[in-house]
Amino acid sequence: MSGRTNTLLSLLAGILLSASAPIAYAADLAATPAPAPATPPIDFAFGMKLANDYVFRGVDQSNGHFAAQGYVEARLLDFAYLGAWTSNVSFPTAYGLTNPAAEVDLYGGLRHTWGALTLDVGALYYEYPNQSYPLPGQVSINYYEVYFKPTYVINDTFTVGGNLFVTNNYVNTGAGGTYLSGTLKANLPPLLPYKDIATYISGEVGEEFLGTARTGLDLPSYTTWNVGIGATWNVMTLDLRYSGSSLSRGECTIVSGVPNWCGNRFIASLAIDTTLLTLGK
Repeated sequence: MSGRTNTLLSLLAGILLSASAPIAYAADLAATPAPAPATPPIDFAFGMKLANDYVFRGVDQSNGHFAAQGYVEARLLDFAYLGAWTSNVSFPTAYGLTNPAAEVDLYGGLRHTWGALTLDVGALYYEYPNQSYPLPGQVSINYYEVYFKPTYVINDTFTVGGNLFVTNNYVNTGAGGTYLSGTLKANLPPLLPYKDIATYISGEVGEEFLGTARTGLDLPSYTTWNVGIGATWNVMTLDLRYSGSSLSRGECTIVSGVPNWCGNRFIASLAIDTTLLTLGK
């Protein structure tokens, strides 16, 4: 989910920051009794993004137009989380399709960091208000996925990750779907004299495995990728990314309804991610 992949990296950075705690040294522990464990905080995070295009797993979702996106997330007891994410979309109206006003994603799961390793497992429901297609009759394209997303910080420079998303009803066609990808992020040296600006390069290569719809149509499986460079200052992140897929024009028509929505394209975005409120500290 390209636009979506950038939203997930920003969430990981927030978790790593919120998981940090003061270090207690041995001398301090010997001098004073160990304090009672503090109540884990409950964080309410918020983010928004403006991008020149919304591309999800190599497929355009906004017809090449600007996309305004945002999310709110509650992080509970340093393990559980619940959230909602939304974006405007622009879908084709051919083949009996209707154009929804937006995409609204509801998600939740368990996520925790142990040293350099972060594990994230959960479920995600995609809702497209007023969207439907004839298969047969007017059927919504709402569907769900379950996911597993491990991340490992190798050192101060490199972070690797993986994404596994599985559904048995891809866009409510009755087809099974599995998305598997690997990610790599490399932090760049500070931009002198702008030491407060953190820069990075990152990329993802993934495969979308799709099955047979209830109509008997075999949906095409394909490879998708993206690579980009970004800069973060305070709560703001500017990201410049190039995305593409292996889908042919005919395959793209089956997946998206438009033959040219799966080609290579450039995506620029400006995002803000922050913690609205912390309780329990």
